[in-house]
Amino acid sequence: MINKQEYNELRFKYLQSENTNAEITKKIIELEECLQQLFAENQVLKNQDKTNKSRINSLESELQQTLNKSKSKYHSNISRSPSLSKSNHNQKRSIHCIINPSKRKSVEKTTPIRLRKNSQDSVTESSFRRKSNSKRTE
Repeated sequence: MINKQEYNELRFKYLQSENTNAEITKKIIELEECLQQLFAENQVLKNQDKTNKSRINSLESELQQTLNKSKSKYHSNISRSPSLSKSNHNQKRSIHCIINPSKRKSVEKTTPIRLRKNSQDSVTESSFRRKSNSKRTE
């Protein structure tokens, strides 16, 4: 048989384990509630992530379209650029003069004054024209 002291010790351990079980049960319930909150927050974050990804994709496509438009405008402007056409004209003229040097003066005469970079009399011609134009306006 069990004496009274052993009985009390066993009963005390049993009650302690009951209290411990109750505390553990409370903790488990608290943890389950926290877990539910985390699942809910995770779902909200997933939804935000999806909307952010779609927003990023739309912004990237918008940026790509803008880039393509600006590239096409840039390339079309380059092909029509007057500075390039002048340089091309000067290159053609210099090549032509190299091929046939006797025609150099005739090429210079047909070339507008603005394009004659190496012409010495272009300054005097343009100043003469300015003076004559100013006389006409007076």
